[in-house]
Amino acid sequence: MLDVAMKFLRDFLNQEITSPANPVVLGNITKDTDIEKDKIHLSLLNIEEEKILKEVNHNRRINPGDDFYSTVNPEIRLNLYVLVTYQYDGKNYEEALKQLANVVTVLQGKYVFTKPDFMKPAYEPLQQIVVDLYSQTIEQNSNMWQALGEKLSPCLL
Repeated sequence: MLDVAMKFLRDFLNQEITSPANPVVLGNITKDTDIEKDKIHLSLLNIEEEKILKEVNHNRRINPGDDFYSTVNPEIRLNLYVLVTYQYDGKNYEEALKQLANVVTVLQGKYVFTKPDFMKPAYEPLQQIVVDLYSQTIEQNSNMWQALGEKLSPCLL
């Protein structure tokens, strides 16, 4: 389901950001073979379970009139940390800033996605996506880029 969520975000951004055509791609920016120049890259950086919203009651009544209960596994909710970067060649820094601003603008306009947004059969497993901008300190950002083995670049998380 992780791939479905990432593809949905890619497709939504490609629908909203029309210049140039299909500017958003999925790819691991630490692998040269995944990098497409002059594109916005979505890279899954981290996954964590959302424990605050986890349901602790594992028993469900099968029939409301009976005293029979069944044990069920609770739904797992995940936080996906998606790194948004613009990979470019040469002196295209201004375009990188413009494209990142486009992503922010689009996601300010719509950041909660629910079942009606997932009408394509490929997105059926999705229940809800909420996009929040995650702010890092300068030190955290520097450490992230160092861990990725890349030079500091404009990005969103």
